[in-house]
Amino acid sequence: MNIRKSALIFFSVLYAVLWIGGIASYAFGLSGDLSRNVAASLFLWCAAAISFFGVSSTAMGVRLIAVSVAALLFEIAGVSTGIVFGSYRYESGFGFALFGVPLVITAAWLILLSYVRHIVIHTTARTLAAILLAAAWMVAIDLVIDPVSVGPVGFWTWTSGGFYYGVPFWNFFGWFAVSLLLFPFLMNDRTPNDNAHIAGFSVLLFFMLLAVLSSLLLPAIIGGILLAGDIVLRRQDWSRYAKMVNTMVRRETGASDTPEHPEQSMK
Repeated sequence: MNIRKSALIFFSVLYAVLWIGGIASYAFGLSGDLSRNVAASLFLWCAAAISFFGVSSTAMGVRLIAVSVAALLFEIAGVSTGIVFGSYRYESGFGFALFGVPLVITAAWLILLSYVRHIVIHTTARTLAAILLAAAWMVAIDLVIDPVSVGPVGFWTWTSGGFYYGVPFWNFFGWFAVSLLLFPFLMNDRTPNDNAHIAGFSVLLFFMLLAVLSSLLLPAIIGGILLAGDIVLRRQDWSRYAKMVNTMVRRETGASDTPEHPEQSMK
C-alpha cells in the first residue's frame, strides 16, 4: 500500500468519526464551544485532504491550492474592508488566523471549489456556461452554510445583519463574483474528482442536517434540493460508487455471484 493510499484511508476514517460525532454533538449538546471549534477545524482539514488526494495531476493540485489561497486573500480583504462579502468577523477557537481569518477557511474553499467543479464539468461542454453554473451553485451552497455557520455552529458573525437569517445580500453577490474569478483556473482540466465529489456531498449533507436540527427550514430545503440535484446530474457516478461498495462488501464477506446450488444455473 503506497503512502498516498494510506493517508487517504487515515483521513477518511478520521473524517467519518468527526462527521458522525459532529452530528451527535449538535443534536445532543455533547461538547463545549472550544472542543466543538477544534473538531470543526479538523473536520474541514480532513475533508480538504480527501478532496486534494483526488486531483488528476500535479498541475491540477497546484491550481486547486492556488485558487484556495486566493480565496483566503479575498476573505482577508473582506474582513478588513467589509467590501467583498459585507461586514463580518470570524470567532476565535478555529486555530491559527491570518489578519482575522482562520487558515481553515482555505480548506473550506478547497472543498467547495473542487466539489462544485466535479458537478459542472460534464453538465455543459461550454466553459463559460460551466463557470456561470459553478458560481451560481456556490451561492446556493452558501444559502445553506451561512445560516448554520452564524447560528448553531458559530463560525462567524455578521456585524450589520441582513435579510436572510441575518446574512446581508452583498455576501451572496460577493460569493458569486469571487467564484467567477476563481473557477476559470479550474476548468481547463475536465477530469473528474471522485474524492472531492464524495467529500463535498457529505459536507453539504452535514450542514443540511444541522439546518434541520436547528429548525432552519429554508436552508434545509435548499440543501435537500442541491443534494438531489447532485444525485440526478451525477447519477452515473453514484451508480458506480454503489457497484464499488457492493464489490468491496462481497470481497470482504467472501460472497460470490455463483449460485449456491450449481444446478440452479441450468434452469
